[in-house]
Amino acid sequence: PDFPLRRFVRCGHCENRLTGGWSRSKTGRRYAYYHCPKCRGVSSRKEALEEQFLDLLDRLKPKPEYLEALRESVLEVWRERERHLEVIRPILQQKLATLEEQKKRLVEAFVYQQAIDEETYKNELDRLRADITVTRIERNESELDALDVETVLEFAEHVVLNARRMWSEFPLKHRRRMQKVLFPEGLAYDGEAFRTPVTCLFFRDLERSESEEYQVVARM
Repeated sequence: PDFPLRRFVRCGHCENRLTGGWSRSKTGRRYAYYHCPKCRGVSSRKEALEEQFLDLLDRLKPKPEYLEALRESVLEVWRERERHLEVIRPILQQKLATLEEQKKRLVEAFVYQQAIDEETYKNELDRLRADITVTRIERNESELDALDVETVLEFAEHVVLNARRMWSEFPLKHRRRMQKVLFPEGLAYDGEAFRTPVTCLFFRDLERSESEEYQVVARM
């Protein structure tokens, strides 16, 4: 618990994951360090490394106008999906009813009418069962999509805009989950600074938007 960035941050020299530990001075005072156990190219005080990580979270904070644009884009995509699901739900329900009826008639043809042989019956029954399973999954997925997306977006925006404070207040489990979401490939640290991180898709889109805006201004 004392080292939330342990094994998440890599050594910038050898790519080995940093570990954490305590050392004791001659006066008996204990100090917490992150360090590379392989090449020993990185050894950083816990407070210093974690403060640099928090500064990185601050720098990633998106501009309000990009958040608003993202919110509108997500809501429009979600509304379009909901319109599509409203159309497809009754179609899937009818398809499922048809398949169930076909299965019932197949059983009657084999058991009661003896109109088909056993091999044909088993082959057709397997096919119908597979089709019914797939259709049920598709129907259930369309029903599970009932989600208050605006509330989800509000929470996501709150996390992104307050990443530094939330990471500081989170318990270890949530800190590590947040780190993984924001930096899916982890971070590399060379002893002085973090390398340019690979961020989650959200921040990559923002970075691309800012770059495109710069290029437009430059051309003008």
